[in-house]
Amino acid sequence: MTYSLKHKIGQMFFAGFPSAAVDAQAEALAREYKVGNFILFARNFVSAAQTAALTGGLSRLVYEETGMAPFISADQEGGSVLRIREGALQFSGAMAVAAADSEEDAFLLGKNCGELLRAHGVNINFAPVMDVNSEPLNPVIGNRSFGDDPASVARLSIAMAKGMAAGGVLPVVKHYPGHGNVKSDSHLKLPFNDSPLSYLEQNDFYPFEQAFRAGAEALMSCHVCFDAIDAQRPATLSPAILTELLRKKQGFEGLVVTDCMEMKAIAADYPMGEAAVLAVEAGADILCISHSLSAVKEAAEGILSAVAGGRLSEARIDASFRRIRAAKERYGLLVPQQSDAAAAEAMLYEPQRLALVKRVAQNSITLLSDNGGAAAFRSAKKPLFIVPRPYARTGVEEEERVKSSLAAAAKARFGADAVEYIIDGEMPSIPQGYDMLVLGLYNARFHESQIKLLRAAEESKLPLVVLLLGGPYDAALIKRADACIAAYEFTPLSVEALLAALADGIFPGKAPVVL
Repeated sequence: MTYSLKHKIGQMFFAGFPSAAVDAQAEALAREYKVGNFILFARNFVSAAQTAALTGGLSRLVYEETGMAPFISADQEGGSVLRIREGALQFSGAMAVAAADSEEDAFLLGKNCGELLRAHGVNINFAPVMDVNSEPLNPVIGNRSFGDDPASVARLSIAMAKGMAAGGVLPVVKHYPGHGNVKSDSHLKLPFNDSPLSYLEQNDFYPFEQAFRAGAEALMSCHVCFDAIDAQRPATLSPAILTELLRKKQGFEGLVVTDCMEMKAIAADYPMGEAAVLAVEAGADILCISHSLSAVKEAAEGILSAVAGGRLSEARIDASFRRIRAAKERYGLLVPQQSDAAAAEAMLYEPQRLALVKRVAQNSITLLSDNGGAAAFRSAKKPLFIVPRPYARTGVEEEERVKSSLAAAAKARFGADAVEYIIDGEMPSIPQGYDMLVLGLYNARFHESQIKLLRAAEESKLPLVVLLLGGPYDAALIKRADACIAAYEFTPLSVEALLAALADGIFPGKAPVVL
């Protein structure tokens, strides 16, 4: 097939659409703009059968228009960032995996994830996260990171990436060159990293450079401004970062994918057409536009106009096109794809896969401190659980898929009384008549209302066990507790593991961050 400029530009997008079937937006993306790749979210997944039909339909559609099957992607990181939450595709997030600290299990989780995604027709995964979370007040990475030690982050994330590739899915390491040392969320505004270059080289850059040496094939850029390199533009739009640092100095030859261009870190300051051209000028190969057809239209037309006007050369477009086509060839995407829905459904619930994800979750539960509280809980006659309602805190999580009632699970497992509170809502009072209080916190460092609840619990004089259901950094808030236990995340899997650890008194995990 002879590829026109429009076809080649179309391959330079991951685009989203709102439905669980190939809808009018998906049709328009492929037929009008020759979009060659799609990104899926929870809104696009209902069941294995539906997903197989959807990905097969997208594959046929794009193949008809472009002569290649699409990359079909998702953010299947683990923990709170999962687009498919069924069966063994519900697995622990990075910080919990790091707390379990098994390189072999990290590889196996990645392989399990890759095999299951590929069975559903998803062939590229925007994971693993390689950000070193050196800032406890980072609102968007936190427990999505493998920790604050660059060597450990590199070791475990590379193992997981290799597992994903072994499972048939192209892993995209992110968020280059590092989103871990900032205090703002790029979904909402542009973060700035003011660390000196020497610090960046030893910390933020280290896992990525190790991944490049290990053969990483693709990365996702971050919308973060690094003062020491380019104080004007975020990494996604910076030639100093994506070309001078990444390509020339670090020698990366794989695919460069942007984080979503609709995030406010980009969209608040740049029109979409101009942002798209800047990203290509900087060195990006594929632009991610997760939601809007109009945004894809503006971006595609902006790039086309830039080539027509001489601002971008067609040779520059060809360079990205060759990298994209080569990656598709390596992953068998030069022919149409179709998934076996029955096989995908069966794989989700294979006992060995379920046993793997359960084992890693169980091995992650960490006793951060203990003054006899863990044993006291097991002998308590009338404990009270006060725990938060499930909650999606950041733009990368999806509210409708976060369902893990710790209150209901505690009642079922222990016959305990349980009170559920709404984060940032009215906090419950601490009642009398109990011999143990178990308080659940979810990233309380960002919520004054939870801190007030913690203080009330501490002042109650009841024996107190604190459960940390998000980042373990909340441990620094605690003035009095008979035990503090980190689960690292708030999912059905982590809730089950946490309650099992409370019942058995076995806490195998080790905190992967300094507290």
